[in-house]
Amino acid sequence: MIKVDYNTGILHLDDIIIMPKSNLDELDALAKKFKIKKSFERNDLKIFVLFGMNNGEMVVSLSFKMDILTAINISTAKQSSDQAFVVSQKERWQILAWLSLIGGIKNYPWGGVDLNDDRKGSELSILIKYL
Repeated sequence: MIKVDYNTGILHLDDIIIMPKSNLDELDALAKKFKIKKSFERNDLKIFVLFGMNNGEMVVSLSFKMDILTAINISTAKQSSDQAFVVSQKERWQILAWLSLIGGIKNYPWGGVDLNDDRKGSELSILIKYL
């Protein structure tokens, strides 16, 4: 299950809730349910990847600036591998189906939902940004 509350920006994934502007300390609760790996850190930006969501089909990246959640990136599990890949039609349809479930590409008072379609870099993902 994937759902975004249009009024608040709260993201519901499986049986967890991710709140806008969450604090980095709140990752501890997620670590009890999912494998979490720090994928990037520079200055005040940190990105963590959660594996195994949506029955192993989904990978979620959480971006924190000054330890506050600023963005969520959702992609298929296959895209998260370190090997070069091409986004398959099946993966494209899966991302677009998830995007439809959360209301499509829109701006909200709390931020917005967008589609990151980088064909050159072979990445397709949903981007949820918080102001």
